[in-house]
Amino acid sequence: MSMAKNQITDSRGNMYIKQEDFNYIYVVDTSVLIEDPKVFFRLGRSQIFIPMAVMKELDGLKKSTNLARAGAARRVTRILDGLSGSQDIAHGASTSSGSIVRIFSRYMTIDGLASDADNKIVGAALRLKLETGNANVIVLTTDGNMRNVARSYGMKAQNYPLTPNHFVDNPVTKPYSRTKPSLDTKAA
Repeated sequence: MSMAKNQITDSRGNMYIKQEDFNYIYVVDTSVLIEDPKVFFRLGRSQIFIPMAVMKELDGLKKSTNLARAGAARRVTRILDGLSGSQDIAHGASTSSGSIVRIFSRYMTIDGLASDADNKIVGAALRLKLETGNANVIVLTTDGNMRNVARSYGMKAQNYPLTPNHFVDNPVTKPYSRTKPSLDTKAA
């Protein structure tokens, strides 16, 4: 079987797309998918990884008494099913916007959050960063605690929806002031 020029394989035989061919590598949390089921088409030329823990949460949310959440979970499931109907979503399914979507089943064990699923999502991002050797793996979530825990493990994390300039933990372009507080302790 021949491999496309833009694919690489790690020592375990896992295939990845070369990062230089894409803007970002996102590990997407359930909260983002529920907020915007069409997020796969809004992230441009990116690799989008859906941890297996997210799939499990989506499965449970389909039966939610909150009809909006249940409907969003079903829409995401249909989109993923449509992408994987003619493509291998385990190795990457292409979207019409140029992104590649994968369901990712490996993770590192962490214990920074109360939710087992949230720990597995951050753990999947850590595992992906380790396996690819790529420092540009970004946890995409609306959950502030998840972003903080991901950052405590040295990961990049971004709120969704993304800002117009995609301030993805870039120390040069962070949207807050970079001025240091004065250390002058003299009384006035």
